[in-house]
Amino acid sequence: MLKEFREFALRGNVVDMAVGLVIGAAAQGTLARALAWRPLAALGRISYGVYVFHWPAFLLLTVVPVLLTTVRSIS
Repeated sequence: MLKEFREFALRGNVVDMAVGLVIGAAAQGTLARALAWRPLAALGRISYGVYVFHWPAFLLLTVVPVLLTTVRSIS
């Protein structure tokens, strides 16, 4: 159990460092220009709304195949 927790914590730290690097790099240069692209910036402003609106579809797409597989294996 401790080994799995260490692996999980390590992955989390790597992700945190990667996010920090992206934020640091975004302060200047090509990445800043890419993130400032109007369509991408507009999506960033409404991203939570887009996520919440599409969440039922994502849920349905993940649950239905599992249910179909279960029904097939039972019958």
